[in-house]
Amino acid sequence: MRSQWNRLSLSADQLGSALLLAIVVGLTAFALAPELSGAPLTAYLVAAPVVAIVCIVAWRREHKDTWALLRANLQLREQAEALLQEARHDPLTGIDNRRSWTEKLDREGQRAARYGGDPAVIMLDLDRFKSVNDLLGHQAGDTVLIDLTNVLLASLRSSDTMARLGGDEFGVLLPDGGAHATAVAEKLRSGIEQEALGVTVSVGVATAASPHTSTAASPHRPPGASPDMPPGASPDMQTLVRAADAALYDAKAAGRNRVVVATGAGPELRHAA
Repeated sequence: MRSQWNRLSLSADQLGSALLLAIVVGLTAFALAPELSGAPLTAYLVAAPVVAIVCIVAWRREHKDTWALLRANLQLREQAEALLQEARHDPLTGIDNRRSWTEKLDREGQRAARYGGDPAVIMLDLDRFKSVNDLLGHQAGDTVLIDLTNVLLASLRSSDTMARLGGDEFGVLLPDGGAHATAVAEKLRSGIEQEALGVTVSVGVATAASPHTSTAASPHRPPGASPDMPPGASPDMQTLVRAADAALYDAKAAGRNRVVVATGAGPELRHAA
């Protein structure tokens, strides 16, 4: 609502802006016209601010609808960005969710097919996480998931992608990471163990060079337990995810808290608890 004393502009802040600019104009005029003196100088300094105020008020009135439209567009853009952020990120941990994971897998598969590369996929699952929720409550379980996420992220590159795929299951995409995927997986596993979060993780690894054996269903994986890729991911990356997932369940069957790598000759045990 327009202030009662503000008769020159649409709002008090506009009048304040006009007065400020008027003062600047007046001081500038004084600095640029030192040769003037007496009545001409006084008239000049009085007229300049008045002219500035009138011009600003007229311009603001004329373009008020434009400014309102610009503000509305900015608000809509911010809302759209917020919705996009929510649609592609896990609300608890803040990392990518399954939808974003699928999209990035697809893009990496296309990139690798076109330019070559050796992407790798790491699948992680918390060991006996249900007991944490049962004994300590879901709030404590959420805290564990958040702390675990931070520990894992600290061991990854900025170019890597980590996503929460389900309650206590995570996926990691390493672009051109096949050569060091096993070392990264072991670093992730040992990092969780050393942090003493009250949980350990089982890890499955597959690279583009050798995902063959674990593309079939793991004999240790219960039906329906695999976070198979939704439609849309490239077939090569889908094969990679399934291979890593099968290796993950082999790790659990072998005693948990270990890394199993899917290879052409069969899952290879990398760590024994």
